[in-house]
Amino acid sequence: MLLKSIILNNGLLKKAELNGVIFEDFSIEFSDKFSFFTLTEKPRFIISKLIKSEVQTNFSSALYSIQTIQGHFELEVSTTIDINNNFIDIEAGLKSLEDVYIQDFVIRMKAKKDNIENVLIENLNIKHQDSQKYYQFNTNNLTINSAENKKIKINRIEDAKLDGAENHIYVRDLKKFWIIHCRLFPSKNPKQYNLRWISNYFWVSLNFKISKIISCLPFIGKALWYRKERLGKKALEIQLIGLIKILKNEKIKQKVRIKYN
Repeated sequence: MLLKSIILNNGLLKKAELNGVIFEDFSIEFSDKFSFFTLTEKPRFIISKLIKSEVQTNFSSALYSIQTIQGHFELEVSTTIDINNNFIDIEAGLKSLEDVYIQDFVIRMKAKKDNIENVLIENLNIKHQDSQKYYQFNTNNLTINSAENKKIKINRIEDAKLDGAENHIYVRDLKKFWIIHCRLFPSKNPKQYNLRWISNYFWVSLNFKISKIISCLPFIGKALWYRKERLGKKALEIQLIGLIKILKNEKIKQKVRIKYN
């Protein structure tokens, strides 16, 4: 019955109904300083090519070649459905073919807010209010509580991090959806800083040296640190973020399990 509600394509779920909760638009996302790669939204300054893909009844995998403004990458992604043990595993690995800085590396999920009572992360029960805030914690676990009193548990079960990266998960209440990111994220003392300002009309990204200086300014650096993510939809898209360095032929990876009743 479950398999009838699932659509697999190019290594990822495209749609799934689990315990009455409808998921869609699963994706892998990452950015360098300027480019943004995604498999479902609108990528920015990206040239990507699907090298190979496999789809079976309960398994799909794909390999992509990705060119950003600052780097060249290989992305491997796979999804495995275990119908007997009621879980779905999503695994993604990103290999850099040259030295480059990235902002994060994400396995992304999107769920309709209908039939979701709340989301529990680090003992914080979150109700949907369209705040668009990023409720983010250094954790490997998140629980969705359905309106039918059933649970969907999302757990990061494997990872290959780089120096300066941490395991984070966030949930964001966006319009009619919950957005969940299992995110390999820069530490609080990152290798590099980037102060950026994004609008519908322009994009500004300061160089590393100036961004570092601003990060050290009393009150200002702290106030700007992921400001848009912390404050939500009312805030301007101006914030100070961290960057993770990947050396040539290094790989960053994570595997996430979705467990349902």
